[in-house]
Amino acid sequence: MVLEIDDRRLVTEDQPLDPAAGEHEHHCDWLGDRVVLMQEPERYINHRCEPNAYVDTTPDGTRRVVAYRQIWPGEEITCDYCIDGDGDTVWRCSCGHPDCRQDHTADFFNLPDHKLAEYIPLLSPWFVQRHRQRLEEVRRDLRDRGMEVQDPSRPPDTA
Repeated sequence: MVLEIDDRRLVTEDQPLDPAAGEHEHHCDWLGDRVVLMQEPERYINHRCEPNAYVDTTPDGTRRVVAYRQIWPGEEITCDYCIDGDGDTVWRCSCGHPDCRQDHTADFFNLPDHKLAEYIPLLSPWFVQRHRQRLEEVRRDLRDRGMEVQDPSRPPDTA
């Protein structure tokens, strides 16, 4: 584990962002039915098309940044913002990786096929639950085209 994420600060109509206190929309994380203000240091994790970390959710709902591959001393911690991406925000990537995807839409389903297959096991329970049918269709389509695809590693409770 790299760090545990502090999700205590919910952004709601009753508790909106306070720009005077340094609270800005680009510091928020949309988690299906709730929006949280990311705290330090997780708010400073940058995107990279080939990340070294991702956000994992424990069975009790605690989110934490975990290593996706070896992270070397002094290396910046990065995540792919499109994992659990659920929107139409568009941005130009400047991560500098040789396999940079350049233009992004913050929607998981717009990822290239090889990234869909790679990232499906990393999806958060809320995302899997919200997009269960579409994920099943994507997995079936990728398998039909000969790609190996694992099930999401943490299917949500259906009880």
